[in-house]
Amino acid sequence: MHRKTLIALLTLAALLILAVSLTNLSKQLGGDVNQLLVPALEAQLNDVASVRVVGAGDQAIATLSRAESAWELAEKSGYRADIGRIRSNLIALARARIIEQKTANPEYFERLGVETIAGESASGVLIELDGLAEPVSIIIGDTGIGGDYAYVREAGENQSWLVNGAFDLPTETIDWVDREMLDIPTARIRAVTITHQDGEVLRIEKATAADPNFVVPEIPDGRELNYPSVANAIAGVLTGLSLEDVQASPDLESAEAAPATIMFETFDGLLIDVTAYSLNDETWIQVAARLGERPTPIASADTDDAPDQTAPEGSAIGDEVERLNARLGGWAYTVASYKTEQLLKRIDDLLAPANDELPLPEKSE
Repeated sequence: MHRKTLIALLTLAALLILAVSLTNLSKQLGGDVNQLLVPALEAQLNDVASVRVVGAGDQAIATLSRAESAWELAEKSGYRADIGRIRSNLIALARARIIEQKTANPEYFERLGVETIAGESASGVLIELDGLAEPVSIIIGDTGIGGDYAYVREAGENQSWLVNGAFDLPTETIDWVDREMLDIPTARIRAVTITHQDGEVLRIEKATAADPNFVVPEIPDGRELNYPSVANAIAGVLTGLSLEDVQASPDLESAEAAPATIMFETFDGLLIDVTAYSLNDETWIQVAARLGERPTPIASADTDDAPDQTAPEGSAIGDEVERLNARLGGWAYTVASYKTEQLLKRIDDLLAPANDELPLPEKSE
């Protein structure tokens, strides 16, 4: 036998031994490595009717149900849920593949974060899916393991696994809601009127959308604005307005006197009414839209502040009113404190100190 032939035969034998070894290893691992964690899920994603997320102590974090046009969060009285977060987690679970078999010893589950959720100190999250041919119940333990990997275990089973998948499962209920409320650009706002319960009224306005700053028509004699753009932040409240908490409209009859009502007017005839209430040491707001008059054409200036000329007009404003009221009506919200502060501004907040309020100069020695 030639030397080259012998080497080739030995190499082939080594490869056969390696193949047999890998096959035996795969069998030892249950034959599941590189298999989908939930094989049938991706084909049934549109059939998922509800998602339940449960944390330590078997406490429900989020009970999410598919409605006709959105997902709803039961823990917030059926408020709109964050569809993006739901979708990304469902896809991650459907596409998760087993990378490595991990422990089947319950004594070591805590190390991976896949211990039973009933424990008060459990660090994992249980995700349950209903509406499928077979319900899915998976404990997601530690995530971000060496990248987009996570430890998981099927509830009721002892075998745990390392899988690939980028899971985003917050443990605070509010993080499962759709936080977006309004996004009306400052350039679209024509005027804002803040009416306080004690009768004080602050109004800011623009003559045209091209004007760089809002003016305050009623400034007391002898006073002036602190700086020219001081009122602009008030008009910007509705830009990127998102909630921090939400509840079905509470019994506001038990609230303290409403600190303010705020009306935003746009150049194209949309009115947004905000009513602010002091309730349990927090400021809660309710928002409603209505159709107003369009007092002046939208300015067409080549400036960064000029509004988009495609801003809705006519019947489009009516459609916008219906859409906003359907989205926001019947709910009370808390928003970021810096937004609330602008909603509750008084005229004195915008003015430079009066002469008699200026500090006296220090005497020289």
